[in-house]
Amino acid sequence: MEKHTYMARINRRINELLGLHFSENQWEGLERRLQKAAAAMHIKKTLDQLDQWIAQPHIPQHQLEVLIEHLTICETYFFREKQALTLLTESIIPLIKPSTYNGKKQLRIWCAACSTGEEPYSIAMTLRDSLPIPDEWEITLLGTDLNVQALEKARVGSYSPWSFRDTPEAIKQKYFIKSDKKLLIKPDIKKMVQFRQHNLATEAFPAPGNGSKQWDVILCRNALMYFSPDVIKRITKKFHEVLKPDAWFITSQVELNDDYFGIFKRVLFQNAIFYRKSPKEPPIQQVQVHIAKKTQQSSLSLLKPKQINKATKAGLRNRSKASSQVRVKKQEHSLISKKGSELTASHDAVLFEQVKALADAGRLDEAAEAMSGLLKNGSGQAEHYYVYATVLMEMERLGEADQNLVKALYLEPGHLAARLNRSQLLRKTGKHEQAYKEMQNLLDDISTFDDHAPLPHLDGLTAGRVRQMAGLFSVTT
Repeated sequence: MEKHTYMARINRRINELLGLHFSENQWEGLERRLQKAAAAMHIKKTLDQLDQWIAQPHIPQHQLEVLIEHLTICETYFFREKQALTLLTESIIPLIKPSTYNGKKQLRIWCAACSTGEEPYSIAMTLRDSLPIPDEWEITLLGTDLNVQALEKARVGSYSPWSFRDTPEAIKQKYFIKSDKKLLIKPDIKKMVQFRQHNLATEAFPAPGNGSKQWDVILCRNALMYFSPDVIKRITKKFHEVLKPDAWFITSQVELNDDYFGIFKRVLFQNAIFYRKSPKEPPIQQVQVHIAKKTQQSSLSLLKPKQINKATKAGLRNRSKASSQVRVKKQEHSLISKKGSELTASHDAVLFEQVKALADAGRLDEAAEAMSGLLKNGSGQAEHYYVYATVLMEMERLGEADQNLVKALYLEPGHLAARLNRSQLLRKTGKHEQAYKEMQNLLDDISTFDDHAPLPHLDGLTAGRVRQMAGLFSVTT
């Protein structure tokens, strides 16, 4: 049997078991992850043997958990995409009406695909800081994930420095306790969050209270990418069903898609797009809400799908300049158009993700051109230059790639992936002394990481493996 046939069968079985889906251009990476999972389970890892193993009618639960651990990526950090937290405190909480239950205001938030817990804990800390009278509230904060190991880490609440890359120092001092090289979340925050294993694709959705339509907010960010389009639509419909009228669905800004989330109303807030479930009566075109602890008002504009579909088909240089300080009458979207396919963008972060999608699809010339345009518009960040460099490396434009890696490291000296790639690039071009220095800089950067800790943005590469590579590197250069 051919490799392609094996991978197709294995992919279908993974979808049956877990609901996860991997497109054909992801199969090479899928095969590597399957082999790592097989090694962890001490089973044979050739494709025919993996096919036989995964085809068995009943796979032991402990083996399924190992498989899930290797097929999902638990990359997150505290206070990620802060607009969502601001939306919660400035626009959602002020509209919560007192409940008849115990005379308290009830707030129910579900973080679906919560990974290692940084997201629900961020919400817990935000609520603790923003609620004027906490005793007036009864809060249900649930975090669920498919990955048992990730949930166990969430329950322990111990985090390495990488989880705090966008966390104010005051928050770390207020809500965490130092423990060796890690920080432990304080018990009063930990007890605010419940964690539970849950498969979005195959299990009934959790429903607090007596009814099913009980959630005020559902967050599901950077998780739906693991599912097929049909499964995403089915999950979205179930989200819609268990949300209260006027409740909120929050996904990542790089996952915005009307095909999947069209049953919700789009809401523009602080230049980010969120989704809201509307009641059966005519939709509100604009909602003015009073910001807690402020005298000014913030404005939420509900955008109809037809308005979105009329978005301007412009290039990368015509990015949206909509301001969160004024009433938004139109939402313009920049589009990258090539060979009949269009990628919709609302701001630089979305544009950047679309550039990466072009690169992942092997459309390197288009990706390089789009990235160049984005950088010329003054939107350069360290990650932008790094991704541009990786595309250029694939195109064998090594000189230009090195220039962009230098720019990435100038903006963010601790960018580990840029540091490693530059070391390898310099070695490839015969600049061994410079390459060795870059590797030593990388070792300094990861000095706080445990050997078994996966390094961010390096596809599961651990700190220990990098140290091994450095040892071999010093001998061979």
